[in-house]
Amino acid sequence: MKILHTADLHLGKTLNERSLLDLQKQMLEGLIEAVKIHKVEVLLLAGDIYDRSLPPKEAVELLSNFLSELCLELGVKVMMIPGNHDSPERLAYAADLLSAMGLHIGLVDKYISKIELEDVDIYALPYVDRATLNFIHGEKFKNLEEAMAHHLCSLELNPNKFNIMMSHHYVLGEAPLEESDSERPLFLGSTENLSTTLFEKFDYVALGHIHRAQSLAHNVRYSGAPMKYSKSEADREPGYIIIDTQDGTVDFHGLGLDKDLCVYRGFFHELMEQTSEDLCYFELEDTSYVSNAMNRLKQNYPGALGLNYLQIQSNLKTKSGEEIQSLDHLSLFKSFYFESTGHALAEAEIEIVNKMLERSGRETD
Repeated sequence: MKILHTADLHLGKTLNERSLLDLQKQMLEGLIEAVKIHKVEVLLLAGDIYDRSLPPKEAVELLSNFLSELCLELGVKVMMIPGNHDSPERLAYAADLLSAMGLHIGLVDKYISKIELEDVDIYALPYVDRATLNFIHGEKFKNLEEAMAHHLCSLELNPNKFNIMMSHHYVLGEAPLEESDSERPLFLGSTENLSTTLFEKFDYVALGHIHRAQSLAHNVRYSGAPMKYSKSEADREPGYIIIDTQDGTVDFHGLGLDKDLCVYRGFFHELMEQTSEDLCYFELEDTSYVSNAMNRLKQNYPGALGLNYLQIQSNLKTKSGEEIQSLDHLSLFKSFYFESTGHALAEAEIEIVNKMLERSGRETD
C-alpha cells in the first residue's frame, strides 16, 4: 500500500498581508497529482490544516474541493488531525457522515482513535496539551512526556500489520530540530517536548508542526510543509513523503510551484538590473538608506515582501550606548522608522520630520 504523508498546509495564511490562496490552490493540485502518480491509497494530513482557528471561507472551499476530489473521485482514504492552529470542533464538523465517505478525523479523547485497513492500522494523536490530558485521565502529570506515555500505554498494536501513528507535536530526536520562524511555539520551556522513544513500537510516525522535512529516528519523520511560509524557509525544499508498506521504503519528493519564495542579496543598483515574479525578501548591502527602495524594487519584483539593510543594521547592533546617544535625532528616527516598517524614509518624509524636529526644538528652548 502507498501512503502519502503531508502536514502544515496553513490554508488561508497571508505573508505581509499578501494572500497565498492562489499558490495554495496550486499546492493542493500538486498533491492530487502526486496521489495519481504514486497510486496512493491513503493520505495523512498531520495537523495545521488551516492557518487560524477561524479560517476565511475561501480557505474552507479550497480544503473542501481538495478532500472531495481525493475521497469521492479518486477513492483515497484520508486521515486528518487538528494541529495547534486548527479548531478541532470546526475541523470535525459532520465527522461521522464524512467517515462513510473515506475522510477520518482524529480528535482528542481518552482512547486514541484508529482506522483499520487491510494491512495497516493508523492511530491519530492530534495536538493536545498536558492540562487536557490531566483532565481526561484524572491525573496530574509532571510534564507532557509523562502524560503522553500514560495516554499511549493502553495501545495494543497488531504485530501482523503496518502500524502508523500520526501526531502534531514538538518531538525531539538525538540531533537538534531544524526549525523556522513561521512555526508558532506550542509551549514555553522544555517540559512539554516529546521524545522519539515514546513511538518506538510504531512502524512509522507521521509528524506535523515543523515546516522543514526531517527524520528524527528510523521510524519518525516530519514531512515538512508542502510550500514555504517564511523568509527563514527560503532555503528549504517543500514536498511530501511516500511510504510503501510492502517494502517499508520511505521517500521524500519535492513539490514545485510556479512561484518560489526567495531571498535576494546585493546592492540596490544590482538588484534593479534583474526581475522576478517570485515572492521575495531583500537583503541590501548598501551602506546608506536608498530613497523609496521598496516601492522601486516592487516595479521589478511584484512579489516583494520585505527588505533589510545588512550593513546598517549590523552597525546599529554593535554601537555602544554612548555612540547611539551621540546620533542626531533625525538619524535615530530614520533607524527607528526602518526597523518598524522595513522601509526607508522618502525625501519628502525626511523634510517633514526635519520640520517637526525644528519645531520641537523651538518649543523646548
